[in-house]
Amino acid sequence: QRMLGKREGVHTLSLILSHDLMPASAPDYVRAGRAARALRRFQDANGFFRQANAQAPTDVAVNVAWGELFLEAHERGEAARSFQAALRTNAEHPEALIGLARTVSEDNPPLARKLAAQVLTLNPTAALVWEYCDGEHDVEAIIDEIAGVFPSAPRPDVDVRTMLDSFLQTGLIEPRPAN
Repeated sequence: QRMLGKREGVHTLSLILSHDLMPASAPDYVRAGRAARALRRFQDANGFFRQANAQAPTDVAVNVAWGELFLEAHERGEAARSFQAALRTNAEHPEALIGLARTVSEDNPPLARKLAAQVLTLNPTAALVWEYCDGEHDVEAIIDEIAGVFPSAPRPDVDVRTMLDSFLQTGLIEPRPAN
């Protein structure tokens, strides 16, 4: 939906959901669930994720996507169960760790910080990007700082922007106000 206008994006997602061939595999159901969630059709999304989970109960992508839906619907208990199921399969899965951190952030901030720190230790570049998310560095300054740390590596523009987008989407940082 980022590349299309909102109207075109909604139309495209509606086509995905109304396709005559119903999803058959867990990845198909996850895609349909994500499309339904993007259209704010939460009951449909829940049904698709339930079908995916019935086919692949230990699939990390299924459980993370379902957990994100529950989190958006303020169903923290269900979200926690989904993220924990993902973590039973892959204890170091970053999206599951961040999802669980977001789930417990209000009730248990120390645990949320511990989970977020675990993600940052899994990815040293992410830890550096996080370090520069201090309100003083804009995106270009962060890219320059990371490039300075790894001068022989390719310029990290895409990686840094992807990491910042991930931080934004998981609620770890907020967009910088326009001047």
